[in-house]
Amino acid sequence: MITRAMVFCNIILFIAIFNNLTAMADDNAIDRLLRAKSLKCTFGEGYTAIWEDGRYEITKGRFWESADKSTIYYDSINYKNHTARMIGNQCSTNVSVIATENGITFIEKTNWGNLMITTVFAYYANSSKKEFVCVFSRHVGGVTGFKTGPMPSQWTGTCKIWE
Repeated sequence: MITRAMVFCNIILFIAIFNNLTAMADDNAIDRLLRAKSLKCTFGEGYTAIWEDGRYEITKGRFWESADKSTIYYDSINYKNHTARMIGNQCSTNVSVIATENGITFIEKTNWGNLMITTVFAYYANSSKKEFVCVFSRHVGGVTGFKTGPMPSQWTGTCKIWE
C-alpha cells in the first residue's frame, strides 16, 4: 500500500534529482556554447604550409603580429538559420555556422574562393571553465601575394562567451 509519506518522499527525491541534473546541464560545455549568441576568439601560434617547387615548406608563426589583431568575434549566432557575423581585423562578413555534439564550426567563403574555418570545441581550455579550445584553419589556394599554389594555415586559441 502506498502511503502519503511515500508519495511525498518520491516527489522530494524527484525534485532533488531534477535540480541536480539542471545544475549539471548548466555546467555542460556544449550547452553553454549553444546558448552563446556571441564569442570572442583569440589565436596564438600556428603553422603555414607554402607550396614551392613541388613540395610544402612549413613555417611556424603567430596568427597576427599584435595581440589585438589576433582576435575574431562571432556575433549574432543563429543556429536555426546556420548564420553568424564574423568581425575580424581586416573585415566583417556573414558566415555559416554548424553546431554538432563536438562544438560549433564557422565557415567563411572569401570573395577569392578561399575557405576560413573556425571550430570552437565543447571543451574547456582550463579549470576556470570560461574559455573554450578553438582552432582556425585557412584554406588558401591559387595566387597569394607573390606565392602561387596552396597555402593552408592553422592556429590554435581560445574563445569565450562575449556579452
